[in-house]
Amino acid sequence: MSVDDSTLDSMKTEFCNILKKINALEFGTFRLTGGRITPYYVDLRLIPSFPDAFRRVCNFSVDLISREIGPENFDRVAGIPTAGIAFASFIAYRLEKPFLYIRQRVRRSGRERRVEGVLMPGDRRLRPPRQDGGGLREACKEGNKAPQPNNHR
Repeated sequence: MSVDDSTLDSMKTEFCNILKKINALEFGTFRLTGGRITPYYVDLRLIPSFPDAFRRVCNFSVDLISREIGPENFDRVAGIPTAGIAFASFIAYRLEKPFLYIRQRVRRSGRERRVEGVLMPGDRRLRPPRQDGGGLREACKEGNKAPQPNNHR
């Protein structure tokens, strides 16, 4: 079931109002992680500092994912550090899906993992988008290369 245009427009308007209210939208010249230059920056890291805004933005995401993708079409929700972890965790919880996250680099301590969480062979992951997509592409490649666990330690 798809989100109708008026509902989507309403969600976009409310999302923009949230960004303005919490000063998470800046205009200027910004370089994104992938190197692209943009005339604006959305600071997603601010949103979780405002519980009502965070809940509303995550609920929009859950609603859109449920209607446009369908929870039956993926097995896990993956977040990208740092901003993506809070959102992906909330979304996974609400959709009753396992959560994992993919680091930019292998951790140099502990178990030295790049993928944190259980990823099983054949799992279909939902990866919330990142502003420029650069980090997301790298994380997707890494998630696909990650060793598949054979137990649930």
